[in-house]
Amino acid sequence: MESSRVLRYYPSVLKMALLVVGAAAFVAVGFWMLSISSARGDFTHVLLAYVGIGFCGLCGLVGLWQCLTRLFTRRPWLVVEPRGIRWRSGTKLRGV
Repeated sequence: MESSRVLRYYPSVLKMALLVVGAAAFVAVGFWMLSISSARGDFTHVLLAYVGIGFCGLCGLVGLWQCLTRLFTRRPWLVVEPRGIRWRSGTKLRGV
């Protein structure tokens, strides 16, 4: 029994938008932690605040970039068909 059905999976813009919102919240917490730790003069917490701001800020920028590219390019990211499985990594559709 061979099926000629092709499954196409599209990326979720909502999930990427939630990633950006979550990253922005963690950046805000990092700034809050920085303001409290700077007043106390605690070097370890200041360092952790800077690391958190940097890491979550980069995650937010990557998420924003992914969200915008997925919003304007509505191509499938995964195609399952009888010939095999193809997935989009970057801009090219690669297959197995």
